[in-house]
Amino acid sequence: YKITSGYNDSDQSAVLRDWQAVNTDELTQPGDLITVTGDTAVRAQYKECYTVTFDANGGVGTMNSVIVPKGEAYSLPEGIFERDDERVFTYWQLNGERKDAGTPVTVNSDITLYAQYDYPVHEHDGVVFTPTNSHLAIESTAGNYYLVDNDVYLPQTLPEGNTTICLNGHDLYLNFDAIRGLDIPAGSTLTIINDKGKGNIVVNIYQNGAQVNNCTAITVHGTLNICDVDIQYPHHPRRRGLCG
Repeated sequence: YKITSGYNDSDQSAVLRDWQAVNTDELTQPGDLITVTGDTAVRAQYKECYTVTFDANGGVGTMNSVIVPKGEAYSLPEGIFERDDERVFTYWQLNGERKDAGTPVTVNSDITLYAQYDYPVHEHDGVVFTPTNSHLAIESTAGNYYLVDNDVYLPQTLPEGNTTICLNGHDLYLNFDAIRGLDIPAGSTLTIINDKGKGNIVVNIYQNGAQVNNCTAITVHGTLNICDVDIQYPHHPRRRGLCG
């Protein structure tokens, strides 16, 4: 007689380990053959199990929990959660520690894995760009940046060096005082590009805290390149281009 695969207990806190013939110490596994010479009873033996739960941690989507026998290693899956701010799943966090997908974790209790996210690597013409949702990075260090938010504005004074900003489909705001405009230092280059065809440069000019239609000056001691980017003046719709 072939031993059946058996069954798990109703609350899934245990799974079948093996079978044991009553009044013997002999253990058999599901699928094993035994010789039956009379009425025979076998009793299921179980392994204690724990639950592995996946927390979206601000993401959208669901991942079913997994039942793992106590003491066994469980290989962590890729997260399938999504976010609406362009960040993607990168790894799991377990008890404050990073756990990459594919990492085996020994399960000795119920555990919850929290999805962690980051912005993906962005390349344009072979150049790697750093994600930013703030002017602070652009203001402090020259480099290659791509926007991940519609609320980024360009600082009025740029650091020395070459800075390239990829709009990445977002708007870049130039909020200037009517008396003082953008200052590009000597020996520095500011390049603004757009590789998704949707982002714009939006110019807002202020004087004494109020928006005005005066044209702001752009002081270019270095080099300014604007490639395939539309420039908008919300409070002066007929104006196009940057005045200097």
